[in-house]
Amino acid sequence: MKKNKIFHKITINILAIFLLFFCISCEEPVEIISIFPMPIQDIATVTYSIGMEGNCNFQILDLQGNIVLQIFNERQYEGTYQKQFNIQHLQTGVYFLRIQFESQYYTTEKIIKQ
Repeated sequence: MKKNKIFHKITINILAIFLLFFCISCEEPVEIISIFPMPIQDIATVTYSIGMEGNCNFQILDLQGNIVLQIFNERQYEGTYQKQFNIQHLQTGVYFLRIQFESQYYTTEKIIKQ
């Protein structure tokens, strides 16, 4: 009985360490701080933070998932950035800002075009 309790405690400790490591390593490298103004008429500013150096790609998608605007696709370093984008040519409606960092898609933010 005593061996089972010790084994159980060791198993729980290993599981806790694994979960802690997994949660830390799953943190998204790109975080949207703000998109202003919302709703957007023509030009908006997105403020975002990057946690590590890498290739960063921002795109606007329509409701069907089609890319309607490529905002930028460039290598960036750790830090906080602001980028302006113009959606004047888009029809009124709902769109999504999709962020790709390296080869993974991390964040999708809803954008309302007025």
